Amino acid sequence: MILKKKINKWLYEKVLSLLRWQASVKLNYISVEGYRIAYLEGGNTEKKTLILIHGSNDEKESWLLMVSHLKKQYHLILIDLLGCGQSALPEDFNYAIPSQASFLEKTIKNLMAEKNITHFHLAGHSMGGLIVLLTDTLPIEKLILVDTMGITVKDSYYIQEGMKIGDITKLPWLNLCSKENLKQLIKEANYTTSYMPNFML
Repeated sequence: MILKKKINKWLYEKVLSLLRWQASVKLNYISVEGYRIAYLEGGNTEKKTLILIHGSNDEKESWLLMVSHLKKQYHLILIDLLGCGQSALPEDFNYAIPSQASFLEKTIKNLMAEKNITHFHLAGHSMGGLIVLLTDTLPIEKLILVDTMGITVKDSYYIQEGMKIGDITKLPWLNLCSKENLKQLIKEANYTTSYMPNFML
C-alpha cells in the first residue's frame, strides 16, 4: 500500500512536470517572511503581467491548461498560496481567508519588487477569487473572478439539488471518499470533462 502511494505520487509529479513543460513555464520560489512560496512563470515578458491564484485545496498547476491560450498575450505568474502545492506549510499560520489575502499581498509586493512590475492583472478562482478581492492595496489594473466563493448570481446546481433533499451536505458525490464520488463531482462541476487516469484520481 505504501509503495502504491509512492508510485502514484511519483506519477502525479511527473504529469505536473509534463504539463509545466508543455506550457513553457518555469518553477521558481520566493521567500516571504521566512516562508518559501512556489510560483510558475512564463509567457511573454514584454506584455502585461497576469497573476493567477488557485482555489481551495488546489495548486498553481490548475491553471496550466489555460496557459497555452494566454502565454502570447501576457507575462504569467501562477502562485501557490501559503500552505498549498509546493509552498511552505507552517503549522502556526492562521489560514483564514483575510490572513491568506494579507500574505498574498506581501507575496505579490515581493514579486513586484524582484521583477520590476508596477501594475498587473489579477485573477482568482473559487476561494482564490475571494482572497484576491481582499487584496485592496495592490496596483491592480483588472480583477478577474472565476466562480468566486461567496458571490452568487443564481443558485448553483449543487444548491438546487441540495434543497431538493433538504441538505446540500447529504449529496452523495460531495463526500469525496471514493473514486466514484470524485468522478461524479468532476462530471457535475465541469461543462466538459477530459479523461483522467486512475492514479491521478
